[in-house]
Amino acid sequence: MNVSQSRFRPLAYLAVVALAAVLISAVVAVDAEAARGGSGGGGKGGRGGGSTGTMTASPNPAPVGITAVTLSGSGFSPGEGLSVGLPGVIPSYSIVTDASGNFSFTYSKAGNAPFSAGQYPFEAHRWQSGGWVFATSVTLVVQ
Repeated sequence: MNVSQSRFRPLAYLAVVALAAVLISAVVAVDAEAARGGSGGGGKGGRGGGSTGTMTASPNPAPVGITAVTLSGSGFSPGEGLSVGLPGVIPSYSIVTDASGNFSFTYSKAGNAPFSAGQYPFEAHRWQSGGWVFATSVTLVVQ
């Protein structure tokens, strides 16, 4: 190694550290923007930005052994795409709201399995800024 190469080695390390700092700050900024609900959607709204929507489950409370529940929502943007289901459970349904920003569909567990006693936290998520963000939720009580 000659003298000129040894002088630039500390500068190379400094450049790598500076690049890492820029990349880390970009990731933190994106995560902070996502936590605020992103920048798209331009409206009011819960944790996800966009339009404010609500969701209901019927019947609620429901009897043990029920195999399907009707999930309905209102107050969304017309033609808005949503993913609705139980967090971490398949199936999750992809739906599109009607011209009034409403939806209604029948949710069934995989294989039409019956609901046992308990609380089921259904969530709706909207696609925003390249990812799914929380829109609203409803808890189904089965007793």
